[in-house]
Amino acid sequence: EIVSSGVALQHLMEAPSIQEIGREEFQKRAEQFIRAADGPERLAHALHKQISGSLSTRVVVDGIRQPETYTALTAKLGEQPALLYVHTPPDIAYGMYRLRESASSLDFTYRDFLRVYDAPVEADLTTLGRSAQTYIYNFLGIDALRRSLDKLVVELR
Repeated sequence: EIVSSGVALQHLMEAPSIQEIGREEFQKRAEQFIRAADGPERLAHALHKQISGSLSTRVVVDGIRQPETYTALTAKLGEQPALLYVHTPPDIAYGMYRLRESASSLDFTYRDFLRVYDAPVEADLTTLGRSAQTYIYNFLGIDALRRSLDKLVVELR
């Protein structure tokens, strides 16, 4: 089962979806939320609640961006969950982003994308990556990444 931290955050913020308000606005709101004193704890609580309610023995939490949220979630779980970090260089991420979110907008430039990629709410990602047990380099795009993740799942079984 996959638990999305973005969806959990959207509900906690009582915000419209990214599709409705756009990623830049969502990131601004997320930055405000997560920098609040209780932000990481509240997000960790919401994620833990979803994990605890899952019928699956393995759950993937997608999109944790701050070490504080990961630490709070780890404390709630009572064990150290595996942390997988996927590094995607900006040029590859731009192509994936355009396919996923802005395919209808031909005027969405690389410079526009870098504002999203380098948004303040994304700043702690590399710090979180340094704590990862598994680090995947995504230099070939979404299809190659999916194949790599599928192989990893088979090996972990």
